[in-house]
Amino acid sequence: MSQTPDYSIGHPIISKYEKELIDSLPQLYPDEGEMLIVETVLIPHFRAKLQEVFDDFLEARSKGPVGKKCDVPVTSHEIPELCSRIDKMIKGNRELLASDTIFKPALKMIQQSRAEARGELNEESKQSFICTLATYEITDRQSLLKKGVDWFMSKEAKFPPYGAGYAFIKAILGRSVGHKVTLKILDEVADKLGFKKLTEQDERQKQLELLAGYGITDRQSLRKKGPEWFASKEAKFPPYGAGYAFIKAILGRSVRPITLEILEEAASALGFDKLSERPKQLELLAGYGITDRQSLLKKGVNWFTKEAQFPPYGGGKAFIKAILGRSVGHQVTLKILEEVADKLGFDKLSERPKPLELLAGYGITDRQSLLKKKADWFNSKEAKFPPYGGGYAFIKAILGRSVGHKVTLKILEEVADKLGFLKT
Repeated sequence: MSQTPDYSIGHPIISKYEKELIDSLPQLYPDEGEMLIVETVLIPHFRAKLQEVFDDFLEARSKGPVGKKCDVPVTSHEIPELCSRIDKMIKGNRELLASDTIFKPALKMIQQSRAEARGELNEESKQSFICTLATYEITDRQSLLKKGVDWFMSKEAKFPPYGAGYAFIKAILGRSVGHKVTLKILDEVADKLGFKKLTEQDERQKQLELLAGYGITDRQSLRKKGPEWFASKEAKFPPYGAGYAFIKAILGRSVRPITLEILEEAASALGFDKLSERPKQLELLAGYGITDRQSLLKKGVNWFTKEAQFPPYGGGKAFIKAILGRSVGHQVTLKILEEVADKLGFDKLSERPKPLELLAGYGITDRQSLLKKKADWFNSKEAKFPPYGGGYAFIKAILGRSVGHKVTLKILEEVADKLGFLKT
């Protein structure tokens, strides 16, 4: 047999199957004359036509909607089209190649080898993508997802000869991916490249690592960050996205808006140990100097309703709701504060501050000084009698009944009588 002519189109895989064909010619063609014709005439014709198909394919590809340079490797999703072009070439050159007569045995072997060659070409394409990603230390599904959607859309992501991240992903998937790379698309890329799927345990570990980057390592530190932080632009959890998307991934459902209850649910899903709420609540109250029933009641209902802030719970009403386990309406009342004190285990007072002591703080010690203050003062914001509240609530407590919408001089006379002030 003569030396194999050098007519290969150059691809190592195609060259391998070409060599197998040449080596098999003595078995395919026992007649040495026929074998010589196939080896020296028909196979070179076949190579030349194959090269034309390949050149035409690259030219057509470069003129597509998104032109590709000739140095861009043929990707796995392009192989079916290339095979289709080869079939058309064989069909259109039946006489030249003698495909129905002398070249038929060789052509049959070529067709039988195609599936195996196609599989090798697909694998080669996949490995090319994997090697390119490895230059950015992306070697598995987790490192791919960790890079995040924003990175693949950034100028930093460059994958020559394909181009930017968007073009590279399009080459892998063989289709357009819209105007934005998403987490779902990155997962699809990982599937295409054969990266092992993350188990639920792997996913949780990844989420825990992202939280640890913000110093969140347990239920308490998660709650301390608070709903507002998770809803802010500061909270970023690649590849998931912002806080909303991250919590949604943990819980497997939409979470707008993020609340303290949702953070509690996320903590449970992440396996964080449950906390006793009481120490934290007592610590927050102590920050305002509230350490017992008396100091709690002294703060007063107005402070809890309007001023108090207890992160991560929120305002005073939200904090009290967390302690009592129920809504407290639109207004915190003295009765509610007493209930809070009971819930927190504060010792009961032997008695509340005496009305006479509270009045004496304003210089009111007899009927004359009480009436001198006048009804308008008791109706004003200046009159404060913690833990009872304003002047209206204080007088109501003394008389043991409602006093209408306004304190009057007649009501003050009744208060003086109730307190035992001598008539003048």
